[in-house]
Amino acid sequence: MTDKNLENVGKMFFELKTAILNNEDVRKLLYYDSSDALSRTAPSIDDVSGYVFNAPIMESGIEDFNRNTYIMIDLPSVDMDFEDGNHTLLPPFMVTAITNYAHWELDNNKLRLIELCDRIIKQVDNIKFSMSAKSYVLTMERVIISKQLYGYTLKIWNEDNVTKEDF
Repeated sequence: MTDKNLENVGKMFFELKTAILNNEDVRKLLYYDSSDALSRTAPSIDDVSGYVFNAPIMESGIEDFNRNTYIMIDLPSVDMDFEDGNHTLLPPFMVTAITNYAHWELDNNKLRLIELCDRIIKQVDNIKFSMSAKSYVLTMERVIISKQLYGYTLKIWNEDNVTKEDF
């Protein structure tokens, strides 16, 4: 049995955030509230870094949910039974994208959160992060925070935790 160590789990929050923010379209969708967000100039990573939180939504410190779109990276649980000493199991991380309903629709019959989740999936799916084998996005679930605040949660697993039954 290996030592129980959450150091690598903590690193994963920042690796996910970096991977997500490396996508210019993600940055546009976070920064611009307008329906033409995807046709505008991409803001810098520094400009939008404050819209991605390594915390659950209620602990994120967001004060104004009427402005912009936000991403929360969260870890619902960790399996502390590390019986296999060959690798560290990646717990199922959750990446939640939320926006106010007023910002939902984009130009060209596109929906902000669908486009955002699509870009996030492309940034993190089938990617090897430092603490795991390749990661996979297996589910996307709707989240309703209030009458005006909606979103989707992507659950990200590593290939060691994925079985054929998951598909």
